[in-house]
Amino acid sequence: MTEPDREIPSELDGKAEIDFEALSSAIKTHGPLRLAKPGLPYIVTIDIQTCMCGDGACQNKLVPIWRTHGVFTMHWLLSQEEVEEYPCLDDLLDAAIGANIIDSRGERLIIEMQADQEFNAEYHDVPRLTCICASCAAAVGQPTLSMQMLLSQLSRLLAERDYAIEEADQSFGDEAAEFTSQVFDFGFAAGRIYSEMSVKQSIEADALEGLKSLETKKKRSKAAGDRSAQDRQARRTQILEGMENLVALNPALVRIKSLDVAKIAADDAAKDSPKLWRQGKGQIEEYLGEIRRGEAGEDLKLRLKAIFPDKPPRKAH
Repeated sequence: MTEPDREIPSELDGKAEIDFEALSSAIKTHGPLRLAKPGLPYIVTIDIQTCMCGDGACQNKLVPIWRTHGVFTMHWLLSQEEVEEYPCLDDLLDAAIGANIIDSRGERLIIEMQADQEFNAEYHDVPRLTCICASCAAAVGQPTLSMQMLLSQLSRLLAERDYAIEEADQSFGDEAAEFTSQVFDFGFAAGRIYSEMSVKQSIEADALEGLKSLETKKKRSKAAGDRSAQDRQARRTQILEGMENLVALNPALVRIKSLDVAKIAADDAAKDSPKLWRQGKGQIEEYLGEIRRGEAGEDLKLRLKAIFPDKPPRKAH
């Protein structure tokens, strides 16, 4: 779940009975709903999407829910009916914060889709990766191999889940099958919560520090890029202004090449603004071309054309 570019306050009442149509309309208009409680570390994000079963006639709504803190995210996928079972949005928020949504469907779907993308096979047909020769490992690379092994292991567990539920149903009926599914979900939830705890205890502080450093570098790079663009435009402007001044003092200069006049103007500008011209002295022809093509702005283009009009095309003999 990516961070939003901006947030606006929601008009939804968290303590009122859930109005699914109002919730759907708000999300459609403003984007996913982000909920939090003062003093608690989690951000809970709620979205509403049309069912992805592939049946074009299916208009059922699915409600993805993410619980995020630091670098760790848990994901659930509820139906409209399951959401409406909660008395209000605050209660749904409490359930997500407390990891009381015991349903592995959302993350099982993620595993299934990633397995299909990686192996071009449904999860129950994914091969077990337990013995791989060194040449094959080197060919795919360690990061890809590690991901494939994890997806293989997860796919096997999902296939075992299917088998256990089927066996329970055939031997003891629907209630046993449902109980088996719930037991899997409890174990799945415990594993996810333990994983989050392990991440926080071991790598999260370093990971967040790394992310913070990357963000700082991005901001510095952007600021440097903005500054570089500003300096480039300033140099182009000074060249054009210098050319105008030179031609005004000596109109005969229009008879020589515009590039030669631009080089003289740049030399003068570098004397007046040495700090600005620590870079760019070797790019005079490039700057002049940008001015002529309008890349430095329409105003500079027209001013250059006023002193050095475009040459008419030669007539064919």
